[in-house]
Amino acid sequence: MIQSVKIGKKQTNQGAMNFSNLLDAPAGKHGFIRAEKGHLYFEDGVRGKFIGFNMPTRASMPDHETAEILSARLASMGVNVIRLHAIDALIDEDGWSCRPGYSIIDYDKGNSRMLNSAGLERLDYWFYQLKNRGIYLHLDLLVARVFQDGDGLDYPGGSVWLKFVSHVNRRLIELQKEYAKQLLEHVNQYTGLAYKDDSAIMTIQIANEDSAFFTFKEITPENSRYPYVDEIKHRFNYFLKAKYGSEEQLKAAWTFEDQSGLSENENLELGSVKIPHIGILTQAFCEPMQKWEGIQCPARYADFTEFLADINRSYYREMIDFLRGIGVKVPINTSNMSVGAADIESSMDADVMENNAYFNHPCSGPDQKHYTYAAHMREYVSTDPRKASFPEMEPRSNILTQIMPTKIEGKPFVMTEWNEYGEYPFHAAAYISTAVYACFQDLDGLIIYTYHTTDDINKDNEDEIKDVMDTFNDPSLILTFGTMASIFQKGLAKKAEHKIDVVYTRNDLTVFPRTHRMPFSYLPFVTGTQCVYLNHTEQYEGNADAAIDAGFTSSYDLSGAKHGILYAHTPYRNAYRKDYMGERLFDQHTDTNEILIAPNVTLGDKFLKTKTMSSIQNDLDFTGFANYADEALKRWGILKKIRELMKKTH
Repeated sequence: MIQSVKIGKKQTNQGAMNFSNLLDAPAGKHGFIRAEKGHLYFEDGVRGKFIGFNMPTRASMPDHETAEILSARLASMGVNVIRLHAIDALIDEDGWSCRPGYSIIDYDKGNSRMLNSAGLERLDYWFYQLKNRGIYLHLDLLVARVFQDGDGLDYPGGSVWLKFVSHVNRRLIELQKEYAKQLLEHVNQYTGLAYKDDSAIMTIQIANEDSAFFTFKEITPENSRYPYVDEIKHRFNYFLKAKYGSEEQLKAAWTFEDQSGLSENENLELGSVKIPHIGILTQAFCEPMQKWEGIQCPARYADFTEFLADINRSYYREMIDFLRGIGVKVPINTSNMSVGAADIESSMDADVMENNAYFNHPCSGPDQKHYTYAAHMREYVSTDPRKASFPEMEPRSNILTQIMPTKIEGKPFVMTEWNEYGEYPFHAAAYISTAVYACFQDLDGLIIYTYHTTDDINKDNEDEIKDVMDTFNDPSLILTFGTMASIFQKGLAKKAEHKIDVVYTRNDLTVFPRTHRMPFSYLPFVTGTQCVYLNHTEQYEGNADAAIDAGFTSSYDLSGAKHGILYAHTPYRNAYRKDYMGERLFDQHTDTNEILIAPNVTLGDKFLKTKTMSSIQNDLDFTGFANYADEALKRWGILKKIRELMKKTH
């Protein structure tokens, strides 16, 4: 695609377009970054807010000319963070890979256990140039590493990208520790500091877009990951044995109205209980009131979810402890593509929470190396989140709707990867609006994916977009980036005056309704929003202006809230349907001056109660919820009545 605007990628911005005044060079001068009071702060008490770009694979190991020119250009744009992403990728001549001879992992050795000195030298020089300009680094550890047979794997058939099983298998975990130690203890030959000792590192991420929940669908015996999935199946059976003690007790737990969720060919004693299809990429969800039998039986789903959450917690805690043990001082993130409540909650040992969000995510072209088009493209700013908040990893959901379930009470939040790819007239407005909402929600970081995917600044044409994900010459972004950086770093858009807590109980973790994003289709756009997980109680005791239950189950008590929004996807307290709540849930929340504002929807001085989900949602259309919540928030003085919610959209 040939553009009418040519952007000189070698030139620094000048005059009014020079935003280098936003940086405070060199990076690290204020001491190490810490996670405190729900945000990122430097040692001297200065708040840290970060905005910049991802530099994936070979782009993180540029040649010296590129490192010098590009660091100066990025600083002039107002960039104060670069994410060194997927430096562990395989080698190839082109595309999303490392350049032969300059990879970080020396795959030519026949294993993935040795670091490559030539790649490290380039990484060191790039970091040195960025640091001197006042640009911090976000560093991830496990991203695209392809484990090899020479690594001494437990199962034959290496050369696999082991998403999700990397959290489970003991050998893979030890290999990750080995790599982290080598990389973080490596002394940069230009700064004279090991990466673990450098205050110019913003945060370190354990595993990119990874989780025990990643995917368990369509992994057949021919798949190289099958032995690892079989290991997980055996461990799940051990988990069930430890939890229930006997198959008789398991059957009792998995039986509802004389219907058993355990099939005749499954036997706990023989370790043959099957695992359900679950995960981030499977688009398989557990409706709280779905049919009981089969592989997706709610009770089976609940136990498997509990099992996977335990795996996540154990893995992340072990890795965090290891990183602290070798001397890592900066905030640590666990991962950045969590979706369900259990996945998010089991990642909360992180110092800083992160998540990714894309609108119009591109698809790879015929060569499988470049992202050349976006399927089903939509215009971002005119897409109504009340009617376009999808449950899965769906690139048509609003960016704010996608990320807000991971904004946790008391934790800093960084959007690690995000972008809006499109060719609509208001494409540029998506960036400014995202920066404004980031200020409104008081976020800590915005890292766009991606600036470019090359290590040679002379390679890509300045007037040609070869890969849709590369943004270095997208005028709608590059020409507005400085403004966006100013808005975010200076807080030029006002922070929300009020706060609403979205509340999850322990029982909510074991179900995952398709409509789980309903609260985030409206609330983050009108008021401050964060998520609260109740670990050892069902009673909310926070001080937000209002609390809303996640509503996956009927197991919460918002009577202590200033105001509350109540609904439930199921009349039962948990996924096993052993304790029926029904009307008791609403009766225990007494109120005054209640009025009926719609069928089965009442509004009082303290609570908005919805007794049937169909009253506030129509499949994935949450307009009803937004309308009634808007009326409640205005009655309670949380929103100003002069602000009108658009009732109809086009």
